[in-house]
Amino acid sequence: MAFYHDSAKESKDNGLLIDQYWSDKKSVDIGNQKYKIIESWTSYKFKARNSKEIYKEIISFTIILEDSSKNRKPDFRLTNLMKCKNKDLLFNNVGISDSQYRVFFDKKSKENIDTIAFEFRDYSNNATLINFIKHNK
Repeated sequence: MAFYHDSAKESKDNGLLIDQYWSDKKSVDIGNQKYKIIESWTSYKFKARNSKEIYKEIISFTIILEDSSKNRKPDFRLTNLMKCKNKDLLFNNVGISDSQYRVFFDKKSKENIDTIAFEFRDYSNNATLINFIKHNK
């Protein structure tokens, strides 16, 4: 059992989903490639890999990206070209956890993350800002 899940549906089915987010753009250039934005959501995680107990101290925001080859496996080299612009991040960088791009917020931020802003850069250092907006359930 993973700490996090591979989709918002899987998170929901396991009682971890907080909210789903829609992006204001469908694709983005990162590095030297175009990526389709597949899905994004906030969720909790389990306290341990073999536990069903939910750990609610940290909220993760997950982004699923897909390249032109339909590959969804995250590339560590791209994490330096992605930056969350929200001020209330728990950690100041994008990480890869359980094969997904993630940033983390403290539980106190739960009500303040209606919009999560990300800056993505290509290798020419051109930046694109994308807003991920909470989808009302």
